[in-house]
Amino acid sequence: MDIKEILQLEFDKVLDKLCVEKDGHKKKDVEQFIKEYTGDHEILKRPKKKITIQKDPVKYKYIDRARLPITLQQKIVSFASGFLFGSPIKYVLNDEKYNDEYNKMDKVFRDNKTQYFNRKLARTVMSETRAAEYWFPVKREGSVMLRVALWSKSNGDELYPHFDDMGDLDAFTRRYTTSEENKTVLHADVYTANMTYLGVKKDNAEWQVTNEPNPVGKIRVVYYEKDYPEWYLVQRLIDRAEMLISVHADTNDYYGDPMLKVFGEYGGGIEKADDGKAFFFTSQGTDGSGKPVYGDADYLVWESMPESKKMELENLLRLIYSLTSTPDLSFDNVKGIGAISGVAIRMMMTDAKLKGLMNQEIFGEGLLRRFNLLKHMMTVLKMLSGVEDMEAEVMFSDPLPVDYTEMVESLVTASGGESIMTKETAVRLNPFVQDTDAELQRMEEQDAEATHEPVENFLMQPGGETLGAFTAQ
Repeated sequence: MDIKEILQLEFDKVLDKLCVEKDGHKKKDVEQFIKEYTGDHEILKRPKKKITIQKDPVKYKYIDRARLPITLQQKIVSFASGFLFGSPIKYVLNDEKYNDEYNKMDKVFRDNKTQYFNRKLARTVMSETRAAEYWFPVKREGSVMLRVALWSKSNGDELYPHFDDMGDLDAFTRRYTTSEENKTVLHADVYTANMTYLGVKKDNAEWQVTNEPNPVGKIRVVYYEKDYPEWYLVQRLIDRAEMLISVHADTNDYYGDPMLKVFGEYGGGIEKADDGKAFFFTSQGTDGSGKPVYGDADYLVWESMPESKKMELENLLRLIYSLTSTPDLSFDNVKGIGAISGVAIRMMMTDAKLKGLMNQEIFGEGLLRRFNLLKHMMTVLKMLSGVEDMEAEVMFSDPLPVDYTEMVESLVTASGGESIMTKETAVRLNPFVQDTDAELQRMEEQDAEATHEPVENFLMQPGGETLGAFTAQ
């Protein structure tokens, strides 16, 4: 059924048709992904240890065990989102004649702090696998402003896109709950290009639906989705690492403090407050030579984790970072590197950058739809004009630092030692200069003043006698 036929049904049946999960991807999966991301891990369900304290009659006691979740999922997502939106994106226009109109759009982006919104969006999609941004107009002080909201499962939203046979979005459903007078109220909002259907259900009654025309003529939702979260391939490795670390903590609790081993018959010792340090053992008889044999005492100390377990944990962590293309920049890993070139740093980050390029496939498409949606909405709201042919491409910025010294030296070498840029270009590239034109003007004034300053130049004979002086004009 196409969307027009579906919308002719009763609202219950409309929701049955539109609120359908993709094959192999269920709502409970998203809930599990959120638990993994927030640290609600299986290791926390580790049962207490049962110990027999008496055999006849049998008595047991239960002691607590270490349960140490490692939120590597957050670190993996943090790096992935950083390589995608660590630096602000840019829209590159197809024609500079649209610069003035685009500046109006850019103001909307800045008013909505999309630089930070993008990072939050990326973290949500990379951890929950789905999210949506909803753009809506707000009237304030006699003017219209555009605002954006982030919808996600962690915010209480269930999201259901619906696509036509060509793969284009023709409807979007958002389901959520609110509370009124300590009662849960169900909501189901269906967005189409022409209408918005707002459904409310209270006390298990029938759906009450309000139909609102959509003056924009487009679905004001941009939907993002991944098949799996960033850590999906290594979740079992993380589980195993958590178990190893938790068992190690239990062992430390049991063996971490030294225990005294006593051999033979103990004859008394010192009190804690005594200054002397001595133990006394009674004689255990004599050896073959007639020499008395006494007991002894020693400490039982657990030296360290067995080498095999240590190696397993190191292998697990190495595989987790490697399989998720996440650089391991912990202090222990970088403290011995020393000074390396910018090219070498970029080579080390190649794997993470390649993953960033793959994520651009998902987010780049959504950001282009955002641009076109905002352009259309602002045109309908009379905030833009004459932009029908304005198009743009998304330019993702590189978050890695650039070694400009190395770059300039390479360019100078390639040019045979000649100058590679003008003073004006150098000033415009200077990050410490806020107003380039004003800075250039001040530099010209300083040069002019230096040229007209009186300068005495003395001509000296080889013996040091002054022959005369002149003043530069």
